[in-house]
Amino acid sequence: MMLTANRKGFRMMPAISDNEIFGIGLVSFNWAALENLIELLNATATAEQQVNYQRSSFVERVQRLKKEAKAQLNEKWATRLTSALDMVLSVKGHRDQVVHWMWSEDKDGNPGVSNMGSPRFIERRIDYGKLKEIALQIDRSHTRIWDIFYEAGLELNPSFTVIREIWPLMRRG
Repeated sequence: MMLTANRKGFRMMPAISDNEIFGIGLVSFNWAALENLIELLNATATAEQQVNYQRSSFVERVQRLKKEAKAQLNEKWATRLTSALDMVLSVKGHRDQVVHWMWSEDKDGNPGVSNMGSPRFIERRIDYGKLKEIALQIDRSHTRIWDIFYEAGLELNPSFTVIREIWPLMRRG
């Protein structure tokens, strides 16, 4: 637990609470794992070294992976994977708001993850439930992608061990 003394002295942005740190951490940790999976799949699909595409944005990497899936995989697996990747892109905006900016009220006046006062960010009403839901959406996206490869592995080669072995089996016949 953070000591109260460590929260003193901040004027513009008060030190964030333990719940806020925990919620942001849930979102960040789950996103990092998902981003790592996307990088692994891109490297597998394109046979490129990670350094070649790390300079591109996350959206560009997901779009590249969708393009490769449609071009390389049979329709069953390509459709499922591109749908899962669309799910990833749909939650990205929420993740970006949590990690890169604190939310204020939405257009209907409902507080977001964090509601800031004006002119300074003196009061915040953290909504841990919203942070957790975003982390769970990321987790569901991540799980959905893994499930596709797990199912493909079971169907196409029950003795598979890694994604790199499954991708070629999922290719168009």
